[in-house]
Amino acid sequence: MNIVSHFPQHKHLHEESFARKAIEDKIVNSLENFEDIIRHLDVNLQMVENFHREKTSHHKPSEKGTDDSEEPILLDPLPDRESGHKVLAPYIFKVSVSLTNDHVVHLTNSEKHAQSSFTEALDHMVDVVRKSLREEKEKVLTSRKKEKRNMMPDTDEDGEDEEAIAARMTEDLDLEKDEATAKMYAKVEGSE
Repeated sequence: MNIVSHFPQHKHLHEESFARKAIEDKIVNSLENFEDIIRHLDVNLQMVENFHREKTSHHKPSEKGTDDSEEPILLDPLPDRESGHKVLAPYIFKVSVSLTNDHVVHLTNSEKHAQSSFTEALDHMVDVVRKSLREEKEKVLTSRKKEKRNMMPDTDEDGEDEEAIAARMTEDLDLEKDEATAKMYAKVEGSE
């Protein structure tokens, strides 16, 4: 795990600082279930004093009315995103996780993931990375299950595979057809 920090006036986190230990502890504790798929983790903490991000709106869109169709037209409360509703969010985490299957998970969109306090940023970063790693782990597990399913022949409870069952069924059908044909010939020969 590599932790790099950039603060104003070219300052950095010291090795023994509380913030660095908090980052390490939080990451180690929250990602312990993913140890088998993580190869390397890079964490970059930036503090940009005047960074602002869009304030998320939880307002319900207002209805304008209806046009020719029956459906109401919904208006966004922030139509152009230029309404000036921004929040100060100086703490930005950028994370890169390289996995054992040569995939890389990135968390780099600072406009989306910047937070207003250190603890909020740390919690948000861990949640997003954990979600991404969970999705990657599910992909790995499904691919392993698929490979395993393709390697093993399908068997029934008697231990026969599908090809043997199909061959046995066609033999049974052929025997039934042969018996029906023999009965028909016997009737034809008997009537002469």
